[in-house]
Amino acid sequence: MPGVLLALVSALGFGVSDVYGAVAARRIGAVATCLASYCSGVLVIALGTLFFPGNWSMEAVTFGAIAGVATALGFTAFYAAFAIGPVVILAPLIAVLYAVVPVGWALARGEDLPTIAWVGVGLGIVAVLALSVAIPGETERAEHRGARPRPIALVLAVVSALVNGGGSIALDYAPKDSGLSSALIDSAVAVIVLALVFAFIRRPSVGELDRRGVAIALGSGVLVAVGNGSFVLALQRSSLALVAVLVSLYPLATILLARIVFRERVSPVQWCGVGIAVVAAAMMGAG
Repeated sequence: MPGVLLALVSALGFGVSDVYGAVAARRIGAVATCLASYCSGVLVIALGTLFFPGNWSMEAVTFGAIAGVATALGFTAFYAAFAIGPVVILAPLIAVLYAVVPVGWALARGEDLPTIAWVGVGLGIVAVLALSVAIPGETERAEHRGARPRPIALVLAVVSALVNGGGSIALDYAPKDSGLSSALIDSAVAVIVLALVFAFIRRPSVGELDRRGVAIALGSGVLVAVGNGSFVLALQRSSLALVAVLVSLYPLATILLARIVFRERVSPVQWCGVGIAVVAAAMMGAG
């Protein structure tokens, strides 16, 4: 399967999983959501290695482990932001910031990008500014999810984008013949890190446990695994910059579902920002 198609499959998996992950995070918390989703996800990736086997080299294990630590931190911040902020605004903002990280790294190590990609980076900055404009007259009450994201949500979004971008760079250094081995190490290390963090935070008793929230998180993990696995396979068939920006198109699915699930509102200017963010990612990918 071509790298571009795999990258788009990855974007779809991440985009749909984001909404369900946000639902779970609002019920059971960001850390618990990440832990549950990666517990189910690592099983899916393990099953996937039967169909996409690869060499278990030291490089695959090392860079997979580095990516796993980044994944645990990045996705915890990701779901924490979604738990307290509007998904339809945070998702494209994270996507644009995330895309800039691997593109910048690709340039730093000598990969050349055409003019259209640079235009895409500039549009990404414009998108970030547009997405910060709140609905005129909108209050900050919790039920008005379309309001401007709180500062802490924006901080978490930036942290998520930068850390996950670093994790993507690490996965790109895994050998091209590693199949899903690096993705499996990535997910397994993420589970270990998240389990250690979860052990030190307050945990609800069995009677207090929101079983529906856990079930949603487990289901979200299956979609995350599809996204992770497709992303790694796409990296083995195409360039880092191209794959990363195509994956950053995930807000298309996220926004559609978020409007249905959360009934979130966005202003006309914010809708323009969403559109610009998607166009920016597409232009960087086209380059």
